[in-house]
Amino acid sequence: MFKVLAKVFAGALVSVLSVVSVSAFAQTAAAPATEKVVVPPPEFEGTAEVSSLVTNGNTKNQTTGLSFDVTYRPDPWLVNLKSKYLTTVSQEVLSQEAFEASGRGGRKVSTSGDTYIEYSYLKNQFAGVNNRYITSAGYGYMWV
Repeated sequence: MFKVLAKVFAGALVSVLSVVSVSAFAQTAAAPATEKVVVPPPEFEGTAEVSSLVTNGNTKNQTTGLSFDVTYRPDPWLVNLKSKYLTTVSQEVLSQEAFEASGRGGRKVSTSGDTYIEYSYLKNQFAGVNNRYITSAGYGYMWV
C-alpha cells in the first residue's frame, strides 16, 4: 500500500514539475516598458460614517459617532469639508461629547505649487476644550 502511494505521489510531483518547467521555458522575452498613465483624482469624492456601540450588563453604555469628509476639485481649485461628532452616554449620564468641523480651500498656482486656507472648530467639554477656533494659511511646493 505504501509503495503504491509513493508511486502516485512521485508521478504527481513529476507531472507538476514538468508543467511548471515547460511554462517557464515558454515565456517570451521581457516586454518593453510601457509609459505609466497618470490618472487624475476624481473631481468629487466623499465618505460618510455612522457608528454605534451599545453594551448592557452591570452598566449600560452607548457610544455613537457620525462623520463625513467631502472633497470637490474643480481645476485648479480644491474645496474640502470635514465634520465629526462623538457622544457617550453611561448609566444615562452624558460622559463624553466631542464635535469637530473644518473647511479647507486651495488653489493650484503652478504645476508644483499650491496655496491654501483652512478654518477649524473643535469642542470637547469633557477634555477641557470649550471652543477652539483655528485658522491657517500656507503655500505648498512639491519637490519630488
